[in-house]
Amino acid sequence: PVDAMEAAIEAQPKSPSPAELPLKHDRVVDTTPGDIAAAVAAGEWVPTLIKDDEYDRARWIGSSNAAALMGVSPEFDGERETPLTVWRRKVGFEADELSSEKKLFLDRRKRWEPVVVQMLREEMDAEITAVNLRYQDPHLPFLAAEIDFEWRDPETGLIEGGEIKTVSPFAFKEKFGWGEPGTADVPIHYFFQVMHGMMVKGFRKSVLAAMVGIDSMQF
Repeated sequence: PVDAMEAAIEAQPKSPSPAELPLKHDRVVDTTPGDIAAAVAAGEWVPTLIKDDEYDRARWIGSSNAAALMGVSPEFDGERETPLTVWRRKVGFEADELSSEKKLFLDRRKRWEPVVVQMLREEMDAEITAVNLRYQDPHLPFLAAEIDFEWRDPETGLIEGGEIKTVSPFAFKEKFGWGEPGTADVPIHYFFQVMHGMMVKGFRKSVLAAMVGIDSMQF
């Protein structure tokens, strides 16, 4: 019912204006890409680390929501996430939890991540500095991102981001959005997921590391 929806919306905590946000600095950082980069360079973009026992999917818009909010979420088990389904879950009309099928699908791939990280340490010409950390955006506190791995760029010395994917050799093809290694040609839903993490953490670049089959790493 419309009345119930309006009441639920009204009961939600109001988002603070930029001037009301509890920033660590005396100026409000604009969220345009140029100003984020300037804030990062000045050491003024400091995301908050989210502890495991503090994480609640319903509290934040995370990287996994990015593709749906942009209208490019892929279909899974006959269903597709949309901006409306994300909104319904965040405001409490639906449980913000994964289906058992999708949870199994993601859990199986999650188990491969330590293996992929070890392969990255062996094959990537960079130091892996952190794995599987979650951060809250320092400017918009309802945004959060889990970064699969962080690495030190050997050319700049700066810490950058990384996302891990496990891909079937049959799916690692141009028609599914994969281009040549070393390019930004990746499936569009992964692109927005990575961009969300870059925005929250203030990374200048990010690597999407795809383990194709069980013995091929593509960057």
